[in-house]
Amino acid sequence: MSPQAGQLEISNDYARLQWLGLIYFGAKAQVMRGSAGSEIVACCETVLAQLSEETILREGAWVILSVGFRAEIVRRIFPSVSRAFRDWSSASLIIEQADACMRDASHVFNNPVKLGAIIALAQRLASTSTEWFASHISDGVAVAGLPMFGPVSSLHLQMNLGVATAKPDRHLRRLADNWGFSSAQDLCAQLAAYTGDDIRMIDRVLWHTAIES
Repeated sequence: MSPQAGQLEISNDYARLQWLGLIYFGAKAQVMRGSAGSEIVACCETVLAQLSEETILREGAWVILSVGFRAEIVRRIFPSVSRAFRDWSSASLIIEQADACMRDASHVFNNPVKLGAIIALAQRLASTSTEWFASHISDGVAVAGLPMFGPVSSLHLQMNLGVATAKPDRHLRRLADNWGFSSAQDLCAQLAAYTGDDIRMIDRVLWHTAIES
């Protein structure tokens, strides 16, 4: 590649980021004014070093329930599921009362596979520790082998627990393809570097923009 061609490519890439930056900031202003604004801020404030057992259980359950479901459905049933699982107060308590938790949750969400996955997450957490889980979430070891945690849902949980990453679901992959990026991660990482926003903020804003467009 000639120096001139290289300069042209850099110039074109920067021009694209400028254009996308304007689109992003406009979308962010709209999304943050809506009902999702406080939820996005709370997610971006989560820090790995400050994780509690309750946070891991709550966010893990949210991710499990979200697999294959629209966010509004999960949002509607989550308070009742939380109560059934003792408001995520203790992994040990959930294990001790597993049958009751499953029974209570099934009244509002009759999906034994997903409810069983929540029990499995509690078992993993109880058999290790909050500190171990937090230190092994970034590399995927914390949820390796657990039901409902595939590549995308594992990244979803990482993001919710404070890891600076994006969740490459179909909505963000479509945006990345349409805008000429190699992946959803590449799109969010480049916009994060350009705008200075947390990559999790970029992910959430683009996701809400994609599902609402």
